[in-house]
Formats: sequence, structure tokens, C-alpha cells
Amino acid sequence: MSSTPPEWTIPLLLAESARLGPTLPPVFSWESLCDYINRCDLGALRRHEDLEALYIGAFHPLVRAEYGTMENYLRGQLKWSAEEGEQERKKAVERGEGEWWKKNSVVNIRRNDWRYGVPAEVEHWVVWTPLPILTPERCEGTTTPWPKVDDLGVTGFTGGDGSLVGFGSGENGPGSEIEAFVKERWPEDKWETAWFVNPPRLQSVKGLAHFHVMTRPKKP
Repeated sequence: MSSTPPEWTIPLLLAESARLGPTLPPVFSWESLCDYINRCDLGALRRHEDLEALYIGAFHPLVRAEYGTMENYLRGQLKWSAEEGEQERKKAVERGEGEWWKKNSVVNIRRNDWRYGVPAEVEHWVVWTPLPILTPERCEGTTTPWPKVDDLGVTGFTGGDGSLVGFGSGENGPGSEIEAFVKERWPEDKWETAWFVNPPRLQSVKGLAHFHVMTRPKKP
């Protein structure tokens, strides 16, 4: 006897994703996940195929039907209009902070509703901001030129044994503010993290700046 497919709504799909995601076999181990991020092979990161099918087959069409674009949907969830983003940029300039994001700038930290295929103990967070994160100006005076950042993105790690260094992180890298933020939010004595900013070619929501943080609690 075949079951009738559910009449999906966006809230029901989000609840199903939260239930299903941690129960699926991981696509990546923590070690392989970190290896991909360390090599800036960010295009290889993905969801489990069952979760991806739900996202592409049901969630994405519903969002497009109700909101027009994913960016419109996310702006509603974050409660950030494009106008508010522009106001935040002007405030940052007036404070002398420049036009890009810094660790004390406005953020909205959310679990990824559609997590990548990581082990159940790993949390996938997305840190959203109305300010640009990576720009040519942000790379000026750092050890990492903009053309490489534009091609590869920026990656980093905290709380580990120091064997993984990422790309564009550290004190003189364009990802230094992200690294400082991650260390404050997820202290290194309690968490291991792997974080990254996708290069523009891999960004699915280009109008809203964000970076990803994978966190794993350290064992007592």
C-alpha cells in the first residue's frame, strides 16, 4: 500500500530537515571535512542525497513560489531589508570601521536549516551579516591577494592541534576578523571548528554576506 506524499509547507519542511539531517549517514568524517576545507575544495561540500532531494524537490520550489527568491526569504527570516543593510554599512563607515564586516559588527548566527552531510555531533552554523565580508579592499595590506580569495574563498580552523592552517586566516590574512570572532564564540578549550567563506562563484545567496562554521565539542 503506497503512502500519500505529504502536503509540504515551509515550516513542515524545516521541521523534517531538522529531524532527518542528524539521523542520516554522514557524507564526511570530521577529518575528511577538514581536509576539503583546508584544501579550499569547497565545491565538494554537500548534503546527504536524501536531504538534498528534499531541499531541491520541495523546499526550493516552495520558497520561489512564496518569496520569489531565496534571498527574499532569508531577508525575511533575518529581518534585514536591503535598506537596513545599506544603513548598517553607512554606520560602519561613520564609526571609522570601513565598509566591510569586523568581529564586533552586526551578525545573526543560525544553524543551517539544511546541514551538510557531517557527523551527528558536528553542528553546521551560518553567520549572516548585512556587511560585505570579502572585498578587494579587505585584502589590501594582507598576505593574501584578492584574485586568489576571489577564486578560492577563505578558510580556517580553531581548537585543533595546529596542523591545519587554512587559507587567508591568521593575523595578517583577510579572514583574521572571522578567526577572532570564531575563537570568541566557540572557545578553543571547548570546541574544534572549521570555518569558511565561499568564493563568489560558489555563493548561493550572493546578496547576503555569510560564512559557515562547523563545530565539534571537545571530549572532557
